[in-house]
Amino acid sequence: MKTRNATIVNGYGIHVRPSSLIVKAMSEFGGTKIWLDKGDGPMEASGVMDLMVLELSKGTAVVVKTEGPMEKEACDKMVEMLETDFDFDR
Repeated sequence: MKTRNATIVNGYGIHVRPSSLIVKAMSEFGGTKIWLDKGDGPMEASGVMDLMVLELSKGTAVVVKTEGPMEKEACDKMVEMLETDFDFDR
């Protein structure tokens, strides 16, 4: 299992558009399980609705946990995505 910390930097948090981009990027790590924990217990992060339920607003600290054949790469990619300031029109 690989574990890393991330902080949400997107101005509007992780809403539908960033969630869909994150899920698409993470699809290349099939067979690797991904969980996010913002302090109230880990939740699987395999779909857009999974990310939406977490209500990840700007500044939220998140622990990323991955387990599987590409756990290091998946963990690093999830941290990268969560710490992206998506430049959608605001």
